[in-house]
Amino acid sequence: MTMGPCAIFVKEHFAKNSPKDLSEGKNTMREAAAAWKSLDEKYEELSRRYREKKINEFEALSDEEKKEMITASLQEREERARRRIRKARREVLPFYNKFFIYCFLRRARVA
Repeated sequence: MTMGPCAIFVKEHFAKNSPKDLSEGKNTMREAAAAWKSLDEKYEELSRRYREKKINEFEALSDEEKKEMITASLQEREERARRRIRKARREVLPFYNKFFIYCFLRRARVA
């Protein structure tokens, strides 16, 4: 798994501020977004180092462990693709009100 410069920055920002509830989390994220726009290359370098570290860890594994990790990753990717396809095939109901949805579903059963 890679971690981009923005993810590293947000992780550090949340560690400093440690929001207690959802509203504090939203405010913390707004502050992080504003601060992100005025940053230098520090987090890009941290991201590069993190990626190199993960690549070195992977290269240090035995061939069997590498194959297992690759297989697990491919299976996870296929499962996400299946979920995406299933989600795309779902019938989308209009979000008007509950009575309309009730009538729509009842009409489908009666007809």
